[in-house]
Amino acid sequence: MDVNFEYYKIFYFVAKYGNITKAAAALGSNQPNVTRVMKLLESQLNCRLFVREARGVSLTAEGERLYSHVEIAYRHLLNAQEEIKGQEASGGGTVEIGATETALHLFLLCVLHDFKTEYPAIRIKIHNHTTPETIRHLISGKLDFAVITTPFETPKGFLCEKVLDFKEILVGGTQYRHLCEKELELKDVEGCAWVGLGRGSATYELYRNFFLEHKMDIELDMEVATSDLMLPLLENNLGVGFVPEVLARPSLEKGNLVQLPVSCVLPGVLYRLSRIRAEAKVRQRLLSINTSRTGQLERFRTVGTRTAGKECDEKMILAVDIGNTNIVIGCMRQEKIYFVERVSTDISKTELEYMVEFKILLELYHIERKNITGCIIASVVPPLNNVVRAAMEKLFRITPLLVGPGVKTGLNILMDNPAQVGADLIVNAVAGLQYYGAPLIMIDMATATTISVVDEKRNYVGGMILPGVKVSLDSLVNQTSQLPRISLEAPRKVVGRNTIDCMKSGIVIGQAACIDGIIERIREELGYGAEVVVTGGFAGIIVPHCKHKVIYDNELTLKGLNIIYRKNAERE
Repeated sequence: MDVNFEYYKIFYFVAKYGNITKAAAALGSNQPNVTRVMKLLESQLNCRLFVREARGVSLTAEGERLYSHVEIAYRHLLNAQEEIKGQEASGGGTVEIGATETALHLFLLCVLHDFKTEYPAIRIKIHNHTTPETIRHLISGKLDFAVITTPFETPKGFLCEKVLDFKEILVGGTQYRHLCEKELELKDVEGCAWVGLGRGSATYELYRNFFLEHKMDIELDMEVATSDLMLPLLENNLGVGFVPEVLARPSLEKGNLVQLPVSCVLPGVLYRLSRIRAEAKVRQRLLSINTSRTGQLERFRTVGTRTAGKECDEKMILAVDIGNTNIVIGCMRQEKIYFVERVSTDISKTELEYMVEFKILLELYHIERKNITGCIIASVVPPLNNVVRAAMEKLFRITPLLVGPGVKTGLNILMDNPAQVGADLIVNAVAGLQYYGAPLIMIDMATATTISVVDEKRNYVGGMILPGVKVSLDSLVNQTSQLPRISLEAPRKVVGRNTIDCMKSGIVIGQAACIDGIIERIREELGYGAEVVVTGGFAGIIVPHCKHKVIYDNELTLKGLNIIYRKNAERE
């Protein structure tokens, strides 16, 4: 179908103004011409786009769908026009940023101050939404990048970078002052009224999982839309709640709030999410601004924040774990891990695109390429092996070590065909033995859930392969007619009272029960107990609901790659 693109421009203005007369004025045309073009467009698309009303027009369902695409295309064309005119070269242009309320106050405000000082002519548009809403706008192309809070899943084709750890504290109004006399367990404040961000926000799910991990099922007494609204409610003695320390500090200093000293403190993490694509120079400059330039943020980092500074002027290795859903990238020196980041696995990407991703990550953490003296890859996606390998060779002038036959691991594999054991399973087993000893059960919850078993004699004796958490959920939705797509999060109760909660319970609690059952059966077959270590992208959601004691180590694979690289480097 060959539709005149001018029709889409006119359609954009009619949809934007909801009035043909106003659209005609904006276009410098007249009402009859605009009406005629819209009829031609409806005829060519063979659908009705507008409903005529007394005061203008409204979009039909088909019109809404078309407008969602045309709006993005029109804005991209305008941005391209600005770039061609050289506005960006002379310090002009527009950057559209999505941010949650917490991200705005803890990170963006200070960073934007630095950026505007350096680029005063750049226009910045900030869109404030919850984390799920922000991700949807980013995927649709309405945003250049976003700063959001955990938890979330990185969409395919996007780069996710951690920019800041921040500390959450439990606070309440002055009527809770009597609770400040001694350190409290969470159970001590379970009976209090609770205030927090409402359903649909990433913070709500973070709190929910946190409480479930501590065997508490707390329902919020007051839900708010933004973190700004929490402080007035807490100051007026309407409950207690977790808030970032930096936001609560002014109220604490004035005596309007008191901090309740609980033994468990909920950490918060800010992530920056951006699509990997060719961007204008000023956008890239904004993306690369480092939080360490802002002393205010540096003071509120919690212990364990991985940032690379002067220490990085030493030999380091870059470890890459290529999974079916994500590629995990870690930078290490000896046993110290400087950063761990995830990007989406995409077999359509070229070696140049992966090279750009590696380069951006190193620049983000202020690590020079010359300091990377070794690279290692573990992969379960063979089509990407040569692509990623070539990208690393070009960027670092180093031939990466690819985990496979001929690579020294120190692992004794008692399988029917040892060559069939996946690289990820071998790497996890090597790390598990080094850090946790034998016997050991290792569970990797990724696209597939894989289970590896090492006996008391340190032999790799076998394992299991199950459908992964998200694979199970996607299959359930795709193979049924009436079950909707849902976010992967913990249910409020085991027994759901609506379709959504029933699905959440089935996936999350069902997977946890599955893991518990498998642990029992493996131990029974071995004839003795074995430590259990769980890793993988979905482990953080499932592990809190397991009844068996398990160790959650989300860096297990990177630790294994580090060990294998050192073994082979020593041999050389």
